[in-house]
Amino acid sequence: MKFNSLKLITTLTLATTLTACGHIPASTMFKLATMDKEKINPVIGQYAFRLPNDVQVAEGLPVVHVSMTKGTMLPAVNRQFILQKITPPITSQHLRSQRKNGYHIVAYKFSNKDMKIANSLMSRINNMRKEKNKMKNGEGYADVKFSFCTTTNIKYKNTNLDQYIKLNPKEDYFTMLSGVNWHEQVNKDLKEKLPKDKQLPKCK
Repeated sequence: MKFNSLKLITTLTLATTLTACGHIPASTMFKLATMDKEKINPVIGQYAFRLPNDVQVAEGLPVVHVSMTKGTMLPAVNRQFILQKITPPITSQHLRSQRKNGYHIVAYKFSNKDMKIANSLMSRINNMRKEKNKMKNGEGYADVKFSFCTTTNIKYKNTNLDQYIKLNPKEDYFTMLSGVNWHEQVNKDLKEKLPKDKQLPKCK
């Protein structure tokens, strides 16, 4: 799904929430991710995660929630998209290049129906941008919620979950593939430290 990301970024702020162990502020995730705001499209429709072999994305997730304020002549938007798990494309050179021993890549996408709905939001996004330029209501966000579980007994202190968010323009993949120590990085910014010996939830 190809959008004009320069237009989009003036209207939407990406807020990423990690729910495996409670709410982590978006500011924390921004520090983890070092996002290129000129290139990221929150409603891209395709996502990929690189995870340790015994870590999975929890059942029923990820979801993408898009919210936009009510405008002068426009209704508010409040949509949630539940992503479908897919096999990572064999042809995806970008994803192949991110393979790593001990890790696996999982990919998700919008359903065809949700993709059409997301595409239809573009006129609303553009109108919201115009309203914002006129100092009227023009705010919104896209919230990507995901949670991880373990098939063994992985603990937070041993969990290197990849959190770098990157968009590959050629393939429209919104990937999270960089290799930071999630526990250490998050603990730098949280007032309440995460328990090092607490296990990730067991996968159902």
